[in-house]
Amino acid sequence: MDLPILKYLDVLIGLALVMLLGCSVVGAVTHVINGILRLRVKDLQKGLSDTLLRLDPELPAQARDQIASLIQRHPGVARSSSILDKLGTPFLRGGTPGTSGNAPASTIQRHEFIRILLEWGAGEGPLAKQAANFTAQVRALLAKCGVANPEAALSALRTHAVAQERAFPELAEHLWHTAAAIDALPAEFVGRIHTWYDGMTTRIAERFGMHAKLIGSMVALGVALAMPFDSLDLLRRLNTDDKFRNALVEKAKAYQSEAAKLAPAVTAGANEAKIELTELRQRLDDAEKQIKDFQQTSLLPPPEPRTGEWYQTHAGGLALSWVLLALGTPFWFDALKNSLKLRSMVAQKDENDKTDRPWRWCGNPRAGRSRQGSNQCESGAGRRARRLQQRGGLEEICYESDPQAVPR
Repeated sequence: MDLPILKYLDVLIGLALVMLLGCSVVGAVTHVINGILRLRVKDLQKGLSDTLLRLDPELPAQARDQIASLIQRHPGVARSSSILDKLGTPFLRGGTPGTSGNAPASTIQRHEFIRILLEWGAGEGPLAKQAANFTAQVRALLAKCGVANPEAALSALRTHAVAQERAFPELAEHLWHTAAAIDALPAEFVGRIHTWYDGMTTRIAERFGMHAKLIGSMVALGVALAMPFDSLDLLRRLNTDDKFRNALVEKAKAYQSEAAKLAPAVTAGANEAKIELTELRQRLDDAEKQIKDFQQTSLLPPPEPRTGEWYQTHAGGLALSWVLLALGTPFWFDALKNSLKLRSMVAQKDENDKTDRPWRWCGNPRAGRSRQGSNQCESGAGRRARRLQQRGGLEEICYESDPQAVPR
């Protein structure tokens, strides 16, 4: 039995396009929540506090958290403050006002962490002035790691960093600083940091990814219930409504041609706060544009009253929508791209099969010969010819070759 492969692909394309619309809303809301809660900043603060514990197990937990928070607010690594940072201030523990007007850093390189500790212990830099009450604890921490004279160690680190840059200008910056730290600083200090820091950053990324997925899943559930969005109804309509399905396929092709808008490029060196707000605004604008586009072309059904009974009846479809939206924009973008590519290949192959088969004109019912009277179509490949007549309306075509030789 011949399967309507193109129809199934069109159903998948329509589903992927609608899911991309929903995922754009989910992504924008998740981005806002992550910015307000400052999940990445809080995870980094915990990671830095754990690293300080490895350097000095006797350092009190409260002091570790305060020192880690102050390191994040160092002007050399802190981010420019944005609206989301201001909204998320109550959710960040351990913050010390007055250290910097910027937002705490969400990423700190290993060589930056080493340099900030040495500057602080040597009495240099902004932290030594703004948080002088912790300077003694930082010096004690460095002494336990073999750095008895932070001033001399910092001077040697700067000298070796310049030497590395002069000797190997083709290398990346972090390689200069890493080699300089290994050559200039005590092995005990460098070894403890290098042993734990890379593992700490990996755990931070895993923890943030888990938190982001959990929040994204909850947002997807909220979007599925708020729209509300029944995927089973959508699949049934895609399967039965040819006009709706074809319209979605055409919109998917246009959407694919504007793929660059899904992941706008970020200009290097731009202000981070402007980047964050621009990206958020772009996500919201894309979602609003798609919703209006669907409504104007009547691709989405008109809203109907949603009662408790309706939610109970459509619980299965809503649950499926939750799962599908939680898969995220990258999944559905790849699914849409691959489905369109496969559809083009299948359509081309089907067209080639029709044009490459051997055929000849036989009886034309409009010319006076009946279908039953067409002996040519009844002989040879007659059965195959009749199947083509029923499927595609090719009443005047039959094959010259044997049915076994005709590609199917």
